Amino acid sequence: MSQPETRSRVEAIVDWHPQLVVDAHEMGSYDTYLFNPPREPINPYLSKVVKNWWKTYTADQAGAFDKYGWSYYTRERLEEWYPGYGSSWPSYHGAVSILYEQASTSGTPLKRHDGTLSTFYTAVHHQFVSSFTNVQTLARNRE
Repeated sequence: MSQPETRSRVEAIVDWHPQLVVDAHEMGSYDTYLFNPPREPINPYLSKVVKNWWKTYTADQAGAFDKYGWSYYTRERLEEWYPGYGSSWPSYHGAVSILYEQASTSGTPLKRHDGTLSTFYTAVHHQFVSSFTNVQTLARNRE
């Protein structure tokens, strides 16, 4: 709660009670893409409802990435033990909260170790497809 953006986000979640909260980030440049579900152990106070929804959102997100042949991974480095993370806290307030970690390009093309080129366009495209897919999943399961 040290940053004004975080305080505003918490206030919006408390006032609005969203069903889905996405925490979209970037990570190391030589990585790929990380998203839920997290690795074990998971905080035992986290609702089973949230854990079940992760399966639905993750299946749809993985399917969207598979259509493009994009690399991604789950259940590594992402943990859901501490309830105070920006990607965790909303889940204790009734939302399904999901974290994305996209390999950073810092806005410039990056030659990866395997010789492929990672670009800002690619990074934005991954984040867009993830977000759009999650909104589609939310809409399809709105009842």
